[in-house]
Order: sequence, then structure tokens, then C-alpha cells
Amino acid sequence: MVTPTNEKRKELNLKVREARVALGEIGEGKPYRVLSPVHQEFTVEGYQPGDRLVFTGERDPGGRRRNWGARIGTEAEVIDIDREKNQVRVRYEFSVGKKGQELTRSVTREFPARELAGRSALYREEERNFAVGDRVVALRNEPKLDLQNGTLGTIRELDRDGRALLDVGARKVELDLNRYRHLDHAYAVTIHKSQGATVEHSILVAVVEPGPKRERERELERSPQGQLTYNALNVAVTRAQYGTHVFTNSIEGLEKSVERVEVKSSTLKRGPGLVREAGRELSKTWSRDFGERVRELSRSVSVLNSKAPRLSLEGIKVPPLPAHARELFRPAPSIPPPQKSIGKELELTRGKSLGKGLGLER
Repeated sequence: MVTPTNEKRKELNLKVREARVALGEIGEGKPYRVLSPVHQEFTVEGYQPGDRLVFTGERDPGGRRRNWGARIGTEAEVIDIDREKNQVRVRYEFSVGKKGQELTRSVTREFPARELAGRSALYREEERNFAVGDRVVALRNEPKLDLQNGTLGTIRELDRDGRALLDVGARKVELDLNRYRHLDHAYAVTIHKSQGATVEHSILVAVVEPGPKRERERELERSPQGQLTYNALNVAVTRAQYGTHVFTNSIEGLEKSVERVEVKSSTLKRGPGLVREAGRELSKTWSRDFGERVRELSRSVSVLNSKAPRLSLEGIKVPPLPAHARELFRPAPSIPPPQKSIGKELELTRGKSLGKGLGLER
């Protein structure tokens, strides 16, 4: 199952696991303290003392990650928040000196909350039960174990001390659940975590928040992250090879939500006018295409009550981006085109052999 938000992901995981335990498929398991992802806002309201903050850096003009605030991968603890200044105070440690003679330094710094979003990842300590047979997902890179953020696996062995053996694809990984705490159940994952995965069948759970229409629209404008945009829906329904089922509490609300298109910040530099115009046209096209498919399916599929109306998208492909909007998603060139500098003599003497070497000879 895939869903836009972490809150819904955790709720679905809890319900599925409770059902598996009730059916006797897995045991109740033993509780462990894990670090669960928390959605970051541009204000301090989403932070709590005791939260863990991992610096992920910022992208340079070439698209590479560079250090920001602290070295990439540094883990800090949130120790205080200042609502008046909208700042988060954190503390972290780092080592200096030669191997075997390192000195540990402790640093306390304050960062504007609006700058932390996008340059760090926030985690909160929670409790999870794990047992043999549980489906799990890694939530942070661990180079020593060749474990990447988003890796899916199944617990095959688990002893009383928390040492677990995971089946990860064709290989096995040993984990100490008391030390590696960036682990969670994976019966449901966020759309973001599902990127790159390929499965036979998938279920998309898209819940539209209740409330007056204009209030929902304002909320979408304030907090686009975690919402089902055109981009997110495209990712969600293309994970499965054979079919995707969509569960929603509001078809109308779902249509409205997927009208929005996320545009990379680098694209904005190419002209806000172009972005707005192409974005509006794309929204109209997608909304019309998606709405037509929903109406076609509604004639033959019974829509359940407001708790979980269901429609099937099996065999329905996400429409490609319209030609006028493709320009938005083409990365801006950062390297100038090479200048032709081959002399006439070199072209005459080397042209034939070069063409042959590249397989261009007739």
C-alpha cells in the first residue's frame, strides 16, 4: 500500500499488523524504540525537545549535495524551540584529530525553522513491535551494512537481544534493533519512499481531509508536501506491473487535489510566467482526463460509503505530460555546449578512423 502522508502510513501499518497477529500469521513481538520520520513545517510548531535532526545538506547549482549547517549525516538532538524567533536549538557532537587520538566536541546551535526544511530530516522516538515475519523498511542509509533509505525487507530471525536477520531481496542483512533505530513496518509506505520500487499489484489510499471547500484549498496552498499532487499520483499508480486499486473518501476531492503540479525550484528561474501558464494548462488537461476515467469506472464499479469508497484503475495508464508542459520538467542546462575546435586537417586525416571506431561507418 502507498499513501501520501506519514500519519496515514502509520495508521495503515498498525491496522494491517493487528490483523496479521489476530490471524496467527505473526506473533505479537517485542517492543523496540525506533526513530519515526516527522513532517517538517516552516515553523517551530512541528518540533519537540528530544526529536532527532539529521543534516542532509543542500543542492549546489550542479545538483550535488553539499554540507549545510553541519556535515551531511550529522545527527543532532532538538533541545529547545523559540516560537518568537521561529528558531530551533540543537546539540550535536563531532570528533577531531587522528585515529585513536580523537577529541569529541559538543556544539549547540540555533537554526531558523524555515531553513531546516529541505536541508535536514526530522525523527521522533516511538515504540514499535517487531516479530519474525514482519515486513520492514529502512529509513536511513547505513553504508556499513549496504542498507539504503527506503530498502524493504522481511524479518526471518530475531533473538531476545534484538539481533535480527533480514531478507533483503536476494541477500541477508544482520541488524541490531537496539542500535539501528531507523526501522519501521512496511505494510504501507509513503509515495515518496515507493519511488524506484516495482511490485505486481499496489493499493493507493488517498484520504482527502474534511472541511469547507475553500478551507481545504487554502490548506493545500500552505502545505503542499504530503498531498496527492499530479506528480505523486503518477509515481503511485506506476509502481505496479499489473494493476493499482485506489481507495478514497472523496472522488471530487481527489480530482481537485491532483490538479496541482509540483515544479522544481530550478525550473522557476526560467520564468514564473511560463510556469503558471503551463501549470494551469496541465492542471486542466490532467483534471479532465482523470475525471473522465473516474466517471467511466463509476458506471461499473460500486462506490462504497464515505469511509472508504473504492474504484479500480487496473489497466488505466497515467496520461503523459502535454507537449506544452514538458519544458517544465526538463532540467535547465548547466554545462555550455562544446565548441567545435577540430581543424580541417584533423578532420581529413582522422575522420574515417574515428567514424569506424564509433560504429558510424557505412
